[in-house]
Amino acid sequence: KGQGIYKLSYLQDRPMPAEITPHAAFVACVLEFLEVAVHTVLFTRGLYLKEAFERCRAFNTFTRRSRHPELNSYISSTVSRLRPLLESGHLREVALVFLDSKSRPVERVTFNTQLLLQTGAGPGLDGAGPSHPQQQQPLPCIDVASLEAGLGSALLKLQFIDSLLKPLPQGCTFELVAYSTSRAGVDRQYFAEESGGGLELRQPVAGQPLKTVCVPGCINMQILVEEGARV
Repeated sequence: KGQGIYKLSYLQDRPMPAEITPHAAFVACVLEFLEVAVHTVLFTRGLYLKEAFERCRAFNTFTRRSRHPELNSYISSTVSRLRPLLESGHLREVALVFLDSKSRPVERVTFNTQLLLQTGAGPGLDGAGPSHPQQQQPLPCIDVASLEAGLGSALLKLQFIDSLLKPLPQGCTFELVAYSTSRAGVDRQYFAEESGGGLELRQPVAGQPLKTVCVPGCINMQILVEEGARV
């Protein structure tokens, strides 16, 4: 885990370089959302003391973020390493998995993410399009207002998932897991080619969709909460 003090600098509060492309700004926005969503879920599910979090604002919504530098650094560095998968369109799912004291998965919050923009590098984000990095395609205009509204609404939903789930068992930990169709450009130190079967919830699994964020031509993100049978 990295060291140092962590600072959440949300996209709308941060000046963007003039040369940044619409696609790069959009990818940065999605990564920012995933990061703050993890903090929000950790606070809501009570994995740590409430006093370990501070109030913050993201995507025009008040939420919480951890005060602990090491935890913050872990979340920030893990999410940032999803960038190449997101840019190439290979990222399919990010899951926050809660494990009991015996490392058995008991609960997960899943973000199924499909970007609809074309990158011009690798296959298109819709699974088609150019494969040569120099073959840039025109990018559609991004509806920033709709994007921020959708992501802000998702954060609000995440703040109330306690009403859908049982309290977590004592001694729980968590893992952040990414699933992709390729790991090209990703450091082997952080991602392994495995099915993730060891993180499957115990049957029967109770799951329900929490929120869908859909901005035509930009993103289709489905957020799902699942709870496995307790031993």
